[in-house]
Amino acid sequence: MNALLIDIGNQRIKLAVATSPRRVNPLPPLPSTIAAEELKAKTGRIVRRHKPGACVIASVVPPVTRRILATIRSQFPGKGVFVLNFASFAKLMKTAVKPRPEPGADRLADVLALKALCPLPACVIGAGTAITVNVVDKNGVFRGGAILPNTGLQLAALRQKTARLGVVRNLDARAHAIGTDTRSAVTAGVMRGAECAVEGLVRDMQAELKMPFKTIIVTGGHGERFAARLKARGLKAEYDAAFTLRGLAWFADAQQPR
Repeated sequence: MNALLIDIGNQRIKLAVATSPRRVNPLPPLPSTIAAEELKAKTGRIVRRHKPGACVIASVVPPVTRRILATIRSQFPGKGVFVLNFASFAKLMKTAVKPRPEPGADRLADVLALKALCPLPACVIGAGTAITVNVVDKNGVFRGGAILPNTGLQLAALRQKTARLGVVRNLDARAHAIGTDTRSAVTAGVMRGAECAVEGLVRDMQAELKMPFKTIIVTGGHGERFAARLKARGLKAEYDAAFTLRGLAWFADAQQPR
């Protein structure tokens, strides 16, 4: 397998070339607002250099997906271009999650990677624009999870909905839990609040499963501090920046003829 992986997020498009789920070579990301011609030029250079035989696309932004699909299909004539969605996911993995509204493709890629690569039961925390916490049980079934706003969305809500708290923009990740002024109080509520929420969800999910997770993976651009928090609180969490891409690589491999 030699596949181009494209993970379209709300703010960035992550790219990688992979020969297996464990051999993923991340490439420089692109902004989700990239113009069609610039995108075509950049992906064209990747295709010429790495010569991938297939391409997998996962997206949480439908308008961007349509634009990228048109470009990629023109660069892979006669080759496989595969889109990870709930229908294609459900052919590969059992799930208790309802198909409508459709779960985000990033969540689907994350749990595919859990099932393929990790001891179960397990959970994966995706810390992007939103935070997702997803669970695969001991039988390899995607049970579902939780979604909550990350710190950027929380700050945006304070800016839009309050008269004075919106002046706080830059947060200190090392802040104490007890803030001594408005800025440090907002930091405590937003930064520490998100960390506590994730930890609480992980513990509650273990309680619902009636067994501890054998694997806890944290991924996403804001994930390292969540992994550090979980470790400090006695949970065996690992940070893997490429974990979603590993799930896409496994999905790409599953599309190959056997």
